[in-house]
Amino acid sequence: MKFLLPGNLNAGMQVSIILRHAERDPIVHMGNPVPALLTKQGMADSVDLGKKLSTLSPVRLFYSPFPRCRQTAQGIMHGIEEAGGSATIEGKHPGLAGPYVTGDWRKIGAMVEEEGQASFIRRWFDGGVSTDLLMPLEKAAPAQLKIMADQLSEPGPSFVNVTHDWNIMILLEYFFSLKHDIIGQPGYLDGMCSFAEGPYLRLRYHDHEIKIPRE
Repeated sequence: MKFLLPGNLNAGMQVSIILRHAERDPIVHMGNPVPALLTKQGMADSVDLGKKLSTLSPVRLFYSPFPRCRQTAQGIMHGIEEAGGSATIEGKHPGLAGPYVTGDWRKIGAMVEEEGQASFIRRWFDGGVSTDLLMPLEKAAPAQLKIMADQLSEPGPSFVNVTHDWNIMILLEYFFSLKHDIIGQPGYLDGMCSFAEGPYLRLRYHDHEIKIPRE
């Protein structure tokens, strides 16, 4: 989790973090991934992460409408509070779910089960999936970035956004040129940190950092 607290971020500095939820139970059918909840380990990991993020207090948390993302946000909040910080769960953010889905998710899920997730996502990112099913990468990625950019548009608290592995892969491929079929798919609680620097937005993922003009 070293990407979350890089050395040039002082305690209390405003950041926006987007990360995958904690460890979950297996998804039985991709056509309906909603029921998979956090494992006991996932809940414990969420609290541990919150303790590490307490130096960013105060923190506002948003999450994908999926229950496992809400559970993760709750665990992070509890960890922040246990470490003496303050955190507030603001609620669901639809942009952290699947705003890039334009068609029937059941059809998408069936394709993922047939091809395998990594293969299907590569085909999607390369433009091989109909836009009637999924938004093209060049539209999906800026929409994800906008969540963090909007949060950092004015000075104030820090933000933690709990989302899914696909959302993280979208950002990594488009902005960092980091391909999941080379570096692997994001693990649980993996994600990136962003912060404002004058007219720019800096994004950091592990040892990778980019600077993007804020618009």
